[in-house]
Amino acid sequence: MSAHEPLIDALLPALGSVRRTLRRVAGSAVRDDTLTAAEREVVLLVGRRPARPVSDVAQDLGLAPNTVSTIVSRLVARGLLVRDTDPADRRVGRLSLTPSAQESADAARARRREVLAAALDALDPPQVEQLRAGVTALGALAEQLERAGRPDEVRVGAR
Repeated sequence: MSAHEPLIDALLPALGSVRRTLRRVAGSAVRDDTLTAAEREVVLLVGRRPARPVSDVAQDLGLAPNTVSTIVSRLVARGLLVRDTDPADRRVGRLSLTPSAQESADAARARRREVLAAALDALDPPQVEQLRAGVTALGALAEQLERAGRPDEVRVGAR
């Protein structure tokens, strides 16, 4: 048993709860909320950073490019995403949301920011500072998890 078991047991449900609660309270990024989690991630990422190639989206989300291509095809068919050919390199597809999907994603992002700001305002200042430090730590944790996905860089249990 790892010394981190209590933290792991608290961290996993807390992260999931924050994500689910924020989505429920602030609303979905798209009107048609039957998207899979991966589809929703692609919509949110492309909405924040339009005109990105599929390969960049795949890298940012830690997914295989062929997986993202499949997701993109489904989102294009649903009328949420547009795949344009890069004029400089016709092999590269650049992704953007359709105007209505971009509008929905922008509105959802604004609602989430408002909901988060109100929730943070309701916390005690020391709790806000703990969250501020926690965000930095979560970023470092995400980097370690990314490295763990590349076994040649990190060995489990190594420090």
